[in-house]
Amino acid sequence: MKTKKNTLVLSVLFSIEFMKEYRFFNLVMSIFMLALFSMSNGLRAQNSAQIIIGDMTLPCDALCHGTEGLSWGDNCPGSPDINIQVPAKNFKGEWWQAMTNWGQVYIPREGSSATNTRCQIRNVTSKLLKKDGTWITVQSDAFGGAAYVENFANNSCVSAGERDESGYGGGLSVLVGVKGWAGFNYHFYTSGRAFVDTSTVIGVYTSCEARLIVDDPRKPDDRATCKNILCMGADWWLNPTVGWLPDWSANSGIGGGRMKWVTTEWQVYNFCSLTKAEILANPPIDTAQVPTVNVTGILFNQSPVEIKKGFISKLAYAVSPSDATNKYVSK
Repeated sequence: MKTKKNTLVLSVLFSIEFMKEYRFFNLVMSIFMLALFSMSNGLRAQNSAQIIIGDMTLPCDALCHGTEGLSWGDNCPGSPDINIQVPAKNFKGEWWQAMTNWGQVYIPREGSSATNTRCQIRNVTSKLLKKDGTWITVQSDAFGGAAYVENFANNSCVSAGERDESGYGGGLSVLVGVKGWAGFNYHFYTSGRAFVDTSTVIGVYTSCEARLIVDDPRKPDDRATCKNILCMGADWWLNPTVGWLPDWSANSGIGGGRMKWVTTEWQVYNFCSLTKAEILANPPIDTAQVPTVNVTGILFNQSPVEIKKGFISKLAYAVSPSDATNKYVSK
């Protein structure tokens, strides 16, 4: 056995020297590092009660492109800390007995110049809170959607050109607001609806994970200039099978979280119907498996800025460590 191990080591060393000689070494190492990167990104993104609260109370990072004039498009101050009624009834006094999650991705009002960056989405999930304090997962199956006209006029949509990313961290990815999808968002949801027992359910939670990835690796990586924003939410339905009705008695919105930047790192995007105090007391995630990482510093990575009276200047900053549980900075 000792001879075989020594022979294996010599073979590996010889192979490395051979690959260096023929300029294959860098290519093989790149493939090896990519494999490690893919494995590491199969892990769940970090979430916490504070992140969920931030997604429900902080102002949106940006306003959605093409939504001018819409009640939710022009006003994005973050959701008030109120208890969204669960369960609830429609205007006819009928109980909503089903729900579904949804998410939407936009480019901001100022647009996005990146054309080689996709938004990758995975782990789209819905949970319901029962009166006994138990959170139960009711939606976590395959999801999909379409590219809708940004203001949802006439509910018009086209194929979003979704790409399967099961071999690269999971889920799927799309181009948003650029190329053939200029003027469109990406609206997604889990297939099917979840039954809501109105006698026991008192809370709703939905979430997903997202990041920016390169569309075509043969072209320049322009993720640094890509601007995508994403939020999660949920809708009521009268029952799991009813169709849409013109008087809107068959479905209605439960609520939505804030629009938050999508970055090159996996992040969680949340919606929760509970108040801040209720989320802290009974978060819809397993906090025992998500240790809190405290912020140790904030670095302003730019030269001094001269600000004149009446003018506003944005400061570029980085929070350390990069895996801090809550990296939100209030104004």
